[in-house]
Amino acid sequence: MKYNIEKINEIGKQVAELVEEALETEGEEDILIGDIEMAMRESMLKIGNNALQCFLENADGKAEAKIECACGGMLLYQRRRSATIWSVFDKVVYQRAYYAGCTCGKGCAPVDKRYGIEPGQVTAGLARLIALSGIKEAFDAGRKWLQECLLFEVSENTVRAETQKMGELQRQADADLVKAMQSESGLQKREQSQQPAADILYGSIDAAKVRIEPRDEQEKAVENRETWRDLKAGCWYEAETVPNRQQSVRQKDKTRREGVVLRAKNQQYFCDTLRVRQNSLVNYFGQRVAPGAQTVRVSWSLFAMAQSGFGI
Repeated sequence: MKYNIEKINEIGKQVAELVEEALETEGEEDILIGDIEMAMRESMLKIGNNALQCFLENADGKAEAKIECACGGMLLYQRRRSATIWSVFDKVVYQRAYYAGCTCGKGCAPVDKRYGIEPGQVTAGLARLIALSGIKEAFDAGRKWLQECLLFEVSENTVRAETQKMGELQRQADADLVKAMQSESGLQKREQSQQPAADILYGSIDAAKVRIEPRDEQEKAVENRETWRDLKAGCWYEAETVPNRQQSVRQKDKTRREGVVLRAKNQQYFCDTLRVRQNSLVNYFGQRVAPGAQTVRVSWSLFAMAQSGFGI
């Protein structure tokens, strides 16, 4: 996810001030980095708990008088009803719109349905961590490990229940996979959907010199600063013969000399296309590129190119 860096920096300053005040209140003189880290973790736990509560309570927006029920009937707005969940930020209690009154006798909270929340249960994020601890360690040892990581206690029974639930989901997924692999219709579908492998796969890499415009005014004033940089892009592609009726004059001449003319198809570029923003192009280095064309293709992962066989 992308976040507003300016807001993150401002929040970071506020957290630092909050932790500093808390440490001063304790009155301890010899404060080490471990004490500061723990104080920050505790403050972030409380901030995350409050933020999650606010997020869920504001997700409703303006409550409607009635909504459609899953059975096809109508649900009427009742009130803002309280719900409790256990998340990676400990126990969270929040208020959300609740609807009931349908002939089927069922109620509904749109926020819970939208985010996959089961009131009174462990959230998906916490369940994943609990299951990992239960798989790696004995349930009691996993509980202790979780307490060190999460800064709140999770019962041994919860570790056992979530680990067993995750194991059951994995067993069901394995069973579905085996069933699909042994299904004749599934096999035919896979064979029809698979693309034939290319006899020859071509690779190419190139680079372009691009002007670099620093963001910082002080950096712009530095003498002998770097003003140009190589931006590399790579491509995997297949080749096909160009039909005679589609050949250009140059290609026809090459056919007479070499007997065959090829053209690229199914190109896969290791690059990204970035649109113009504020009359400048921003490459993946976070620097502005001098304006020119409306789009520019730049390498987004030189490591991925190297892994795929490109030489940098």
